[in-house]
Amino acid sequence: DLFDAGRAERVVRRVVRVLEQIAADPQVLLSGLDILDADERTRVVEEWNGPARPVPLTSWLDLFDGRVHATPEAVAVRCGSVELSYAELAARANRLARYVRRSGVGVEDRVGLRLPRGVDMVVAVVAVWRAGAAYVPLDPEYPAERLAFMAADSGAALVIDEEWLADAADALAVESAEPPAVPSEPQRLAYVIYTSGSTGRPKGVAVAHGGLSNLVAAMGPVLGAGPGEVTLQFASFSFDASVLDVAVTLARGGTLAITSSEERTDAQALAEMIRDSGVTVASVVPSLLSVLDPQAVSGVRNWVLGAERLSADLAARWRAQAGVWNTYGPTEATVMATAVEIAEGISPEDAPPAIGRPLPGCRVFVLDEFLRPTPVGVVGEVYLAGAGLARGYLGRVDLTAERFVASPFGAGDRMYRTGDLARWSDDGLLHFAGRADEQVKIRGFRIELGEVESVVAAHPDVAQAIVVVREGRLAAYVVSSGEPAGVREFAAERLPEYMVPTTVVRLDELPLTPNGKIDQSALPAPDVERAAGRAPSSPAEAVLCDLFAEVLGLERVGVDDSFFALGGDSILSMLLVSGARRAGWVLSPRQVFEEQTPARLALVAQALTDGAASGGESGVGDVPLTPVMRELIERVGLDALGQAVQSSVVRTPVGVDVVVLASAVRALVER
Repeated sequence: DLFDAGRAERVVRRVVRVLEQIAADPQVLLSGLDILDADERTRVVEEWNGPARPVPLTSWLDLFDGRVHATPEAVAVRCGSVELSYAELAARANRLARYVRRSGVGVEDRVGLRLPRGVDMVVAVVAVWRAGAAYVPLDPEYPAERLAFMAADSGAALVIDEEWLADAADALAVESAEPPAVPSEPQRLAYVIYTSGSTGRPKGVAVAHGGLSNLVAAMGPVLGAGPGEVTLQFASFSFDASVLDVAVTLARGGTLAITSSEERTDAQALAEMIRDSGVTVASVVPSLLSVLDPQAVSGVRNWVLGAERLSADLAARWRAQAGVWNTYGPTEATVMATAVEIAEGISPEDAPPAIGRPLPGCRVFVLDEFLRPTPVGVVGEVYLAGAGLARGYLGRVDLTAERFVASPFGAGDRMYRTGDLARWSDDGLLHFAGRADEQVKIRGFRIELGEVESVVAAHPDVAQAIVVVREGRLAAYVVSSGEPAGVREFAAERLPEYMVPTTVVRLDELPLTPNGKIDQSALPAPDVERAAGRAPSSPAEAVLCDLFAEVLGLERVGVDDSFFALGGDSILSMLLVSGARRAGWVLSPRQVFEEQTPARLALVAQALTDGAASGGESGVGDVPLTPVMRELIERVGLDALGQAVQSSVVRTPVGVDVVVLASAVRALVER
């Protein structure tokens, strides 16, 4: 049952090969034995890989200029009601590039982009490349301390934000729309994106234009972006998945449709945006698909998934109506290194799908501790090489030397040691098998536990700290003489939301193994039950507590427990909102973020019930109307509002609570 004929034959061949080597040299070390024969070595090293250095590629800017010349009026980028054609995008980027250079920015300089999601961000990215510089995304939602570190560590010569653009508006208006005379070169730095660092501070991955061009050539056919296609831009610009969306779409003549911050946190709004924008291709994390209804986004013909493990159940559900690709690749390899299209007929009971085959220009090696190729079916560490390899870590020579090592498969070549474990299957597909170090991925976010531990340990009341993953969430264990106050708040001021521990457990001392190392197996499970606290006191609180527990995968949640303190995030908030709507309440993700607890969210529903019962002259029927509601009805019309409610596309006017508005309109329509 465990071995098919092919695998059994391979095992026997390897045993014979080992015995032959021992017979030929009885003094040979075990580490000197070579299990692979020549044919299998050729297969895993050469046949299943593309060339280390493909033919020279056209620069990204040349590809973009070709699209500007061929289809100048085609829509290049859109966000909400704002859109730019290829000609308009090129002109705005050229003006900004010229002004950036006049501001003292030179070739290879870094430019920080602290801009909200939208068209301006894409214009700025293209402008920085046109100026010969590299951009550093600085997410405005990150803690100020982290943004300051990233700007300083990258040596940013300039930081562009909304205020800077407003001050430069008049000067930009008189700049020439012709591109500055800066030749593009493959080895020039394109961007620096910061990832979690094991040493306690984030590290900047420096990627050159050669990797960018290879990404377009390799992932263009996978994503399927091109003329007439609309690409969803969902990922944060602080993550390299956004590079895939921008670079591939604009180099191939498609339209980039950028989601707003609201649409990124509301499944219903996102589905509406996908439908209204005519999105046909999308690159997202698998967990996002778990909160979307396939029928609501049936216009998307191609889904490219990555950054976290894809289950067979999810793949089967979405493959039934569209193309689905599974991909793999770290930031250090320019976004993607492998890809495979999920075959029709995949069953929900199947094993997790493979993470793909090496993309053109990418070389993948699965090696043992002596940097020797592992046999088919045997787990080893993944090393990446080829045209997509990053320069290394900006200003971190020691860390670069540790992770970017000499390749034994080509003179002068380098490999990136990923820390990921995988194995080859007989058909040349790579299957993920875990991690070799303490790096983890939670909801697609790459996290070095050492960085989180460093921040938690810096709390003035914490003597020691260790951070581990428990049931898919970060848990911090701290040694403190008293109850450490505000550890989560302390961490939230210094770390992005996805890196803040969900729970903090105080211990008198950390458990140790006999050799003095921390014994993680002896750490107690976080006592979520005890933290649940006060029980529900109303039907609304009871239903919301049940919804919290269902979405978060907990046995019980108290009415005063925070959704986000228990491990909630933007994607899980979509599930919570969907569950509340099924129960008859129209909640918004914004209310979840603002109210956070079942008790406070229940008050919103209770206030609506009390208001409906009180009636009064100011309302229609049993529903009280605010002046804003009355103005909305007069302006839009009751029939139009009724149709909006029926199609579940109610928009919230400024100053109107969406729960009250939707319920009031429903009641008005019924009367």
